[in-house]
Amino acid sequence: MLNLFSNPVFIPLLLISLGIGLWWLLTSLTVSEKKETLNHFVDKVFYFFFIAFVGNGFFYFFEIIALPYRALILSTTAVSVSFLLVLAYSFYRYLKNDKTEQKILGAIFQLVSLVGIINHMYYYFLYKSPLMIGLILLFSGLLLLSSATLLRGDSWIMASGLLGTIFHLLITRSQSVLYFGFVVTPELLVFIAIEWIIVLVVLLRRQKQSKRT
Repeated sequence: MLNLFSNPVFIPLLLISLGIGLWWLLTSLTVSEKKETLNHFVDKVFYFFFIAFVGNGFFYFFEIIALPYRALILSTTAVSVSFLLVLAYSFYRYLKNDKTEQKILGAIFQLVSLVGIINHMYYYFLYKSPLMIGLILLFSGLLLLSSATLLRGDSWIMASGLLGTIFHLLITRSQSVLYFGFVVTPELLVFIAIEWIIVLVVLLRRQKQSKRT
């Protein structure tokens, strides 16, 4: 059992599975809507790991040739690049031609918030860091906020994501944080905020244009 918990893959899968299970029990969506939400979420998780492992192989090719097990250890650089690419691709699909139903978009936001709470609770009990308390409160606030933003439209959901990223930076400042065993740096959060800003600006411009016509 100790070897199982020391496995770097087991803990992330356990935390994400707990978050999904709790979300499934608490959400008021229909079964078909739950499945659609999970399909979107799982697809993005798959893309993330695929790009991260490919990027890791590219960045550390010679090290992996010398020590093959190095291919299984994802670097912070590979994780950061993969997350930014997947997030940018998701935003592009959403803005281009994949207009996800607002209810599903809000459900994804709620699922991510709930998974974030569970992640920070785990690391709080593991390290007893006061920083984790602030992040637990942040994600709890985002979870509560998601119910209100569902009634206001897509731009409000995007604004909530940007607001959450900014508050995350204010809480952690120059400190890196663990998410499912991966290191999230302040620099990564800054780039995430920039992507949120770009999407929000595009959405607001579209809303203004639609009002004129």
